Amino acid sequence: GCSKELVLGGAGDRGLEINGKFIKFTAIGIYVEEAIVPYLSPKLGGKSVEELCEKELLFEEVIAAPFEKVVRV
Repeated sequence: GCSKELVLGGAGDRGLEINGKFIKFTAIGIYVEEAIVPYLSPKLGGKSVEELCEKELLFEEVIAAPFEKVVRV
């Protein structure tokens, strides 16, 4: 369990296109403390989506941040 209130920080899904239909087989949600936003803003603010996704920069920063987080699959 978590001792603090968490908010949905990001979500995604995985799946395959079969006969023109996208079939989801996994959904993922990452829940974080709200305080992570002002913590990460100085490090990541102003970066493009491409920069954040390159080398998984955003993911690495969220995981390394000193805040509670939960991943639900």
